[in-house]
Amino acid sequence: MEVLHLPIVVIGEFEDLSRHLLSAWGPGFEGMMESGTIGSYYAKEAKDETNNVVMLISIIIMTKMMIISEGAVYKVGGSSGWTSIGRVDYKNWAASKIFQVGDTIIFEYNPEYHNVMRVTYEMYKSCNVSAGTPIETFNTGNDSIKINNHGHNLFMCGFPGHCLKGQKVDINVIRISATKPPSPSTTNDDDDDDDDLCPCPNKAAPFTASFGLIGLALSFLALAGF
Repeated sequence: MEVLHLPIVVIGEFEDLSRHLLSAWGPGFEGMMESGTIGSYYAKEAKDETNNVVMLISIIIMTKMMIISEGAVYKVGGSSGWTSIGRVDYKNWAASKIFQVGDTIIFEYNPEYHNVMRVTYEMYKSCNVSAGTPIETFNTGNDSIKINNHGHNLFMCGFPGHCLKGQKVDINVIRISATKPPSPSTTNDDDDDDDDLCPCPNKAAPFTASFGLIGLALSFLALAGF
């Protein structure tokens, strides 16, 4: 809001000051001065400016909420994609990321030679598709999967021998603590390390949004009524 700093003037100089105000604010200002409504004018201008600021803050907050809810997008394996050739280290790839609920992971591969199975802990650890029933199976060659729950989200290729060659990945979404900073996701490919994995749910937990920012935005909007 622009603030007009008026100099201290004597009565004889008020006419000159009025002329400057009229030239800056237009003919409507003269009528307000004569009718004594200049105070009301300032009050209305202040309220309008407050409403504009409140609306701007609310838009910024809601925009940030939309960005947060959309999450990040990761291509599994980076430029290598989803493959059993070349011994791609999916453990190190996942460890370099900090996954959050709402993120999307993309598996790109040749569907003639690979697929993607979201599996249970037992299937992931043993690399045996017969050890249980896959939670989900994808085979389009360009699978986009949104992560909706915290904890370990385990994926592997169901083609014979591919998981044993390292074609499996643990997308571990760590709960962010207020007292402990988040650490990168860790994936466990070795049998000894797999013992640290928690049993994973058969169904993804529903996405729970935080309404703290919404409440803050509504509080700002309420100020517009003053």
